[in-house]
Amino acid sequence: MKKILLISITLVYMTVLYGQKDVNTFFNDELTSDASVTELIGTEPLAVSNYTGGQDKNPSDSTPETDLTASVEGSYSEYSKKINIPLGYRYRDYSFSVLIPYFMSKDYPPDFSVSGIGDISFGISYGKYLEQYSTYFDGNFTVKAPTGDPEADDGAAIISLGTDTWDFSGMVSAYYFREAFTYKASVLYKFNGELEKKSSYFDEYLQQEIDVTRTTDTGDYFTCMLETDFRSAYRLTYVLNMNYGIRFDSSTEEEYSDGNSYSYEDGETIFMDVNPSVKYSISLFEFVLGAKIPVYTDVPGNDSNSGKRSVAVSFRTNYKIF
Repeated sequence: MKKILLISITLVYMTVLYGQKDVNTFFNDELTSDASVTELIGTEPLAVSNYTGGQDKNPSDSTPETDLTASVEGSYSEYSKKINIPLGYRYRDYSFSVLIPYFMSKDYPPDFSVSGIGDISFGISYGKYLEQYSTYFDGNFTVKAPTGDPEADDGAAIISLGTDTWDFSGMVSAYYFREAFTYKASVLYKFNGELEKKSSYFDEYLQQEIDVTRTTDTGDYFTCMLETDFRSAYRLTYVLNMNYGIRFDSSTEEEYSDGNSYSYEDGETIFMDVNPSVKYSISLFEFVLGAKIPVYTDVPGNDSNSGKRSVAVSFRTNYKIF
């Protein structure tokens, strides 16, 4: 218990120490903190918990045919206080999941803030345990629905709670079990949707209404992750993973009814995070305390923006219903 308390104090201290209150930090956090991605790469499949739940039993014998798990996760960072509610159901080698994010507050510097539900994600996966090799492979396909308000307004500023697009991602993962250790590797690619918005304004010079069609092609998302888990005594598991990601170029095209057109491009964002956490399991419950620590951020063409992201701290409770 003293170890968990010490880790908690350390993580909160790092959040305060490394938080940077400016607009660049806010936008970099937005680009690299996609809940539908971080949930996928940061959560093990339901079947894996059966393989790692005890070292004195055969995983293939101890794995039930079905699992149903409900979770609640609270996360805190410089500009986001959020609750995630993941739900997971497994039948044999197939799993189904839902992720419901709710922002208690999403803040834009200096002092604007909104709250509300974010974009909900639905996933399906297939996994297989190869007992002779002590390995588990998993493939996942996820759809993110545009349920979050893209124009949430606190009366003074618009702060998006969702992307207003349908997005799709695919991920493959491999696990290797070795006594008290588990090694994991994952690769994910997310196809972000294209957004089209129409608006109009009155041109004083031409004395006419001008229609504008703005099409934004949000850059796709690639990430790979390596993880090591160590199961110690007292039901504690220590986890360390490293995540390397790229948010590819995005572009915006504007077409005006007077015949003019313009286009803009934003460069890619390259980043790396280290994510330590500790798990404690008892009966049907699991408690997870973790952090996301940015160690590298590169925004080509904008040196003043590079390196600026916030540390995030999270606490999660998993309950295995059956």
